[in-house]
Amino acid sequence: MRQVSFGKSGIGRNFGRAGLGKANFERALVTGASSGIGRAICERLAEGGTHLVVVARSEAALTELAASLRDKHGIQTEVLVADLLEAEQRHRVGERVGSEADPIDLLVNNAGI
Repeated sequence: MRQVSFGKSGIGRNFGRAGLGKANFERALVTGASSGIGRAICERLAEGGTHLVVVARSEAALTELAASLRDKHGIQTEVLVADLLEAEQRHRVGERVGSEADPIDLLVNNAGI
């Protein structure tokens, strides 16, 4: 799994330059995916054909996002509802990241904790 960091340069200007919108990743897991920067990251990755595992507390928001990305970009989406303040739920997310079935090759830790 590659690690990508976003610094002061901002997501809007340099996201595409980092290659994240060009299907360099087969499957990404994005925490904090239901709104704001997390949602924007999901949109950009989906534009490039990256399949997504979306993680946040709001099942309704994640379900809507997953359906929208599937319909608009034809990607596979997986919804993982989790409150990362809860140890057991963090563990479930960690297990998904480490799963060999449909492996994750990009992890975006965007959730505000």
